[in-house]
Amino acid sequence: MNPEQAAYLAGLFEGEGCIYYEPKSGLRLVLSNTDRALVDCLVIFTGIGVANYKKMRDNMRKDAWYWTAYSWNAVAVLRQLIPYMLGDKRSRAEQVIEQHHKRTIGRSMFDKVIGVLS
Repeated sequence: MNPEQAAYLAGLFEGEGCIYYEPKSGLRLVLSNTDRALVDCLVIFTGIGVANYKKMRDNMRKDAWYWTAYSWNAVAVLRQLIPYMLGDKRSRAEQVIEQHHKRTIGRSMFDKVIGVLS
């Protein structure tokens, strides 16, 4: 994705996105919105995932579209968005990437990779 697309998506994630990290299942990015075109932008810009529809069970909320990325796909997307993210979401993104690396490549290998990059 180009820098303008990354900046746009970073803004979307600041307001609408969620970054999850669970020790057993790993890293997951989710963005939901009632506007399918907006969610389709994520699919087009990242080349990852699909727009999934979710019908709400109650009349108090609108039906929504969801985009999800997992594991290394999520890492790839976050790495492109981080330069344009601010505050809490940026620090959360950096934190979960580190946690994901430790979980998937092991602590000793993670330390070696960080040593090489430093």
